[in-house]
Amino acid sequence: MSTNTVVYWGTGRRKTAVARVRVVPGTGTVTINGRPGDNYLNYNPVYLAAVNAPLQTLGLASEYDLLVNVRGGGLTGQADAIKQGAARALC
Repeated sequence: MSTNTVVYWGTGRRKTAVARVRVVPGTGTVTINGRPGDNYLNYNPVYLAAVNAPLQTLGLASEYDLLVNVRGGGLTGQADAIKQGAARALC
């Protein structure tokens, strides 16, 4: 990431899960806590669809990367918190 790259930040919360999401120009990869998103979410298609929903809705899924730090809760709460954080970053 170069020094003049535009970065969008958003914070999402769901129950006890809190996600800090950065949306940066890229190829559509999702990185959660330093791991590939599909690996972190146990390859669950419901969780993956929730995380990618904001970018899919806007048709930007292949143009931006999601860099996420998430803590607390279980995978369902974390996936929903990531979705909310990504949506807020895109607003």
